[in-house]
Amino acid sequence: MANYLAIIHKDTKSDYGVSFPDFPGCITAGRSINVTLPEDMLRKIDRIAKKRGMSRSSFLVHAAEKVITAGSAAVYAPIKQGRNRENRRRASAEKR
Repeated sequence: MANYLAIIHKDTKSDYGVSFPDFPGCITAGRSINVTLPEDMLRKIDRIAKKRGMSRSSFLVHAAEKVITAGSAAVYAPIKQGRNRENRRRASAEKR
């Protein structure tokens, strides 16, 4: 499989632009950008979005808005606590 370099451009008052040095004149632009997530996370997102009658994109926008409006401390504290529990559980298992 061949790999090619893509360059993402973003000026303050413009959409995202992508150009490909190996293919002069081949460009694209848009207001959105793709992100890569682990497949198990995508399945969870899709399952919950479907239950709520939402698309994956609308679910992710809604989740991001929730984090932004709640403030980072309120949202990330439970995540940090969960990671701390998981780290303690792993350390305990490794001692056995």
